[in-house]
Amino acid sequence: MKVSVDYKIIIVIGLLIIFGKIDLYFIFAVSIICHELVHILIAKIMGFKLIELHFGIFGMSANIAFLGKVKVLSRVLFYISGPLMNFFIAEVFKNINYEFTYINVALGIFNLLPIIPLDGGKILLELVKAFIGRDQASEIILCFTKIFLFIISILYAAILIEVKNIFLVFLLLY
Repeated sequence: MKVSVDYKIIIVIGLLIIFGKIDLYFIFAVSIICHELVHILIAKIMGFKLIELHFGIFGMSANIAFLGKVKVLSRVLFYISGPLMNFFIAEVFKNINYEFTYINVALGIFNLLPIIPLDGGKILLELVKAFIGRDQASEIILCFTKIFLFIISILYAAILIEVKNIFLVFLLLY
């Protein structure tokens, strides 16, 4: 298994400390790490292989290889496990910490968007592949991804204009 680290994390953490927002980044990073750890656990249970762990600005990501012929339902369960973990964390913290609840609900919903490489895009790809085949499914999901990214970009730009938050600019540039 390969482990990689994006050293831009140091710059981001430094900026967050300067602007007093490190606590929210910590909640965000812990939530994403829990999300990915559930994917890894499910992968181990299902006999999949962990190829790489990557630590980046947005937390951790796991690259998993499906070994052999894997049923669509198994792949869907694997992909949905991460967002379900975020919803579980939100439920646990709903009366304890608003930020943990809010961030985890947002992460769960965001990860279910039908955009590749998000879990929702992978789930949709698996389901469409089961009915029309891999090549056509890839074209359809790529189209969905472009449409949703366009919509998200417009909404993001509108929010950026309204909120005027420097961290949103950094996120957009990234």
